[in-house]
Amino acid sequence: MASTDELDIDRSWRWRWPVTGVTAALVVSVSATAAFFAGSDGHAGAGPVADVPSPAMIASATPRWAVTPAPLGLGNGSDFVAEPAEASVPPAEAKKPIPQPAAQPVTADPVRVHTGDGDCLNVRPQPGTTFATDPYSCLPEGTLLWLRGPEKLVDGELWRYALGSGWVAVRYTKATEAPPLRLPAQAKSVTVIQQGPDGRVTAVSIDPRTGAVVARPDLGDAMSALPSPSGRFVATFDGSTGAVVPVAGGASAELGPQAFAVMWHASDKLLVRQLGRAYWFDTETGVMTPLSDISEEENGMFWAADGASAYLVLDNKLVRVWLDGSRDEIGNFPEGISLWNAAPSPDGRSLATGGGLIPIQIVDLTTGAVTTFAQAPQRTDVGGGCGGGWSMVIGWFDSDTLFYHERTSRNKQDGITLGHLGSGQRTVMPFFDVQSLTSAGDGLLSFSTWIWDEDGPGEPILFLVDPVTGDTWPLFTGNAAAWPGSGQVVSATGFYGI
Repeated sequence: MASTDELDIDRSWRWRWPVTGVTAALVVSVSATAAFFAGSDGHAGAGPVADVPSPAMIASATPRWAVTPAPLGLGNGSDFVAEPAEASVPPAEAKKPIPQPAAQPVTADPVRVHTGDGDCLNVRPQPGTTFATDPYSCLPEGTLLWLRGPEKLVDGELWRYALGSGWVAVRYTKATEAPPLRLPAQAKSVTVIQQGPDGRVTAVSIDPRTGAVVARPDLGDAMSALPSPSGRFVATFDGSTGAVVPVAGGASAELGPQAFAVMWHASDKLLVRQLGRAYWFDTETGVMTPLSDISEEENGMFWAADGASAYLVLDNKLVRVWLDGSRDEIGNFPEGISLWNAAPSPDGRSLATGGGLIPIQIVDLTTGAVTTFAQAPQRTDVGGGCGGGWSMVIGWFDSDTLFYHERTSRNKQDGITLGHLGSGQRTVMPFFDVQSLTSAGDGLLSFSTWIWDEDGPGEPILFLVDPVTGDTWPLFTGNAAAWPGSGQVVSATGFYGI
């Protein structure tokens, strides 16, 4: 049983993961640990604390959620027309590829949480129980984890690092076979961003079924790299100049000085910010066209779902600008809305923003009305607001469901979250060190997390997760995946801050 400070008073919020899978996954290299351990994590000054919940919940794949309310706000609108303008961008000299190793599968040991008494397993940011930090979460019996790295003996317990989650007491885990790898049906390739030991960055197009490298363009010393949803292009910024690089090879196109990629559309059109002005770049023609005037103050931009227009916040007004230059002013842009993480809905009617400390808010793109989606209660004693990611960590799972990442909630409700707008229900998946998050299509999510290293964070690795079954699969090293055919309307999932 858990001690008083660990009683699972919020267990109804937690996701019940079933025991599934009997065959080894493709691509993922697995060395299942044979020994079975039973016991508890244990807290200093308390009796044994089992670190997961009851065996009965394993029989069902049905998640259990909490329901929360959602307040509203308003907006207004008018329209006017502006003249289009164009600026041709000549292609730059093609960058020469440098020798790179083939894509390597991630070696990790699949285990299931097994406390033996129906309690839950604490996941901790550090090995041991004497640190002042609270556990990230308490995982249900049967939860699938992937352990990597050596055991660490701390506070009389052996600990191992669970990829994407944190440190767990080994004796409360049981070796299992990996669930059969489920890839998106349409996925013939996935493009990930990798950084070598020398600091050079590459975009790697990989066949996820075989691990074969299809293409690997060198991105040099890029400070950011943003793959397009199709996986055909990567937009880069080296600190002074922006460029668009074709993944399959060929000449890159320079976007100009201080030209920074903001968001891709699924049609391989790119929104660009250059010196406070909004542009869009056409990969078919190599032309970059202004969307705003130099005299207008641009405070944010994102694609409309149709790809024939974009929304700009100009002088604090929300304006829809068509690619031919015509405009429709919707009204004053609501105060307090952050566009750092912003994703238009598949039907083009709404914009989802926020994550982490920033509230999840839905903007009606016709009326300007704002709905606040009630998140898990957030801590107020931590800084930052991007939910632990270097890039976009919010998007649309379907027309009524958001996915986003939280790392700052209370009551052990952190993780990758599905938020159902109609009911207010949430499904929380306990992955905390999330660097980027996107849809892979076919009901799967894709995210990147760190491989733990003795000297600090190691390489990022790419994961797939099935939110229905709770099955997960570590795939390759890399960050910011683009899954062609995923159905994502836009992508701002990139590799930043290199």
